[in-house]
Amino acid sequence: MDLSSNSSESGTDAPDYNSFEFPYLARFLLYLLLDIPAIICSLTILTVFFIDRQCRNALQNHAIIFLIIIVLICQVWVIPIYIDQLRVQEHWSMPIKFCYAWRYIDSSCFAATPVLLSWLSFERNILIFNNNFYNNRKNKILFHYIPPSFLVTYIFIFYSYAIFFPPCENTFDALCGGVCFFYVTWLSLWDLIGHNIIPTFLIIVFNITVVIRTIQHKKRLNQAVQWRKLRRMTLQLVSISSLFLIFCLPATICFSLLPFGTLNTDALFNVLPYAAYFSYYPQLLLPFICFFNIPELSAKTKHFFRIRQRRLIHSLTNRTNIPH
Repeated sequence: MDLSSNSSESGTDAPDYNSFEFPYLARFLLYLLLDIPAIICSLTILTVFFIDRQCRNALQNHAIIFLIIIVLICQVWVIPIYIDQLRVQEHWSMPIKFCYAWRYIDSSCFAATPVLLSWLSFERNILIFNNNFYNNRKNKILFHYIPPSFLVTYIFIFYSYAIFFPPCENTFDALCGGVCFFYVTWLSLWDLIGHNIIPTFLIIVFNITVVIRTIQHKKRLNQAVQWRKLRRMTLQLVSISSLFLIFCLPATICFSLLPFGTLNTDALFNVLPYAAYFSYYPQLLLPFICFFNIPELSAKTKHFFRIRQRRLIHSLTNRTNIPH
């Protein structure tokens, strides 16, 4: 999402994303204080996933690994640049080549998050209520590994065309705003509907479906272990999806209404800067939600640090016992 855009898809004056009544210092500190711990948390999660074979092979973790990688790219590349913009304010300026790279990564990662989350929501229905489906190797390849890989590849190819080879001319300003595909009607609608509205709708539908089916299965399951596992997987999905919907749904609604002029444009422009700013919070908070909602992650992390601590203590003890 372009927080530096100076014009709208509908041809009217667009909101000024950098002048709304939310102090620069507050925006700067909120992003900064969340981004550094978020990067550490994301790296910790990925380290545990890739080191621990049991966590890595669990099918329910694969889509989450995709999500964490995407948000980590955003945390390392996209958000620090917004932080620097807020620090320097109107004096911030970058070369055009940098603007192309930044906008490409920004748009791709921002769109990949809801698209992947909609797939995760759909697949969680299979993993919870029809877990034998993936016992077949063919089904596992066709319906587990290929879809998220295809979706991520498609997103990055789409924005390669939309940003680097659009049917218009990009005119970047000092803040790297001015990606022109937003003003190409069919392309902007494809982006809005395909990467925002449809994924958001699917996330809501699949989450409601999971909750209803979970409640229904509670009455049928007599084994406490099965019920705890089902409840845990449902809570993981609902918590991750709720985070996205709370922070991103307002922006999706605003951008959906804007081209059609269904509401007062001034009212939308007053809301849009806030909605756009907070729409990056899922990328900052998602690692913490995953970490605390996946018991294996916290347990494996504690175990890892205990081992490291013991080795350090053992090493220090051996050094002190060496005769001089």
